[in-house]
Amino acid sequence: LTHCDILKLSDEELTVLRDMFGVSGPDDEAVRSLMDRFGIQRVSLTGGKAGSRLYTPETVYAVGVEKNIQVVDTVGAGDAYAAMMATGYLLGWKPEQMLKRANTFAGAICEVKGAIPDDDHFYDPFLRWLKGEQE
Repeated sequence: LTHCDILKLSDEELTVLRDMFGVSGPDDEAVRSLMDRFGIQRVSLTGGKAGSRLYTPETVYAVGVEKNIQVVDTVGAGDAYAAMMATGYLLGWKPEQMLKRANTFAGAICEVKGAIPDDDHFYDPFLRWLKGEQE
């Protein structure tokens, strides 16, 4: 963590870090404590059905999950979320847009068996985002 600028955590991983570093309080306080202690600039915290949050030095952004997702398998959801967050960061997306797109992509991955869809067309709407096209 001392070499970390951007951190993606699940709520379960935050629990482990709380115990490891003696951090208490609500999630927001715990994340801020870790950011201050280790000089982390951004933390993305995923909470499954509770949605996700992005902490920056200035504020916290939050987004809920898509309500109509038919979860088949959660394998790969965290990686999909992290990949879209990293992509958004590198492409300069606004924080709210990064969160929404990361949640949408992770949710779509949850609707297929395994972490990789069988049909490459699955990725078409997400590739449009990478090309700068709107949602």
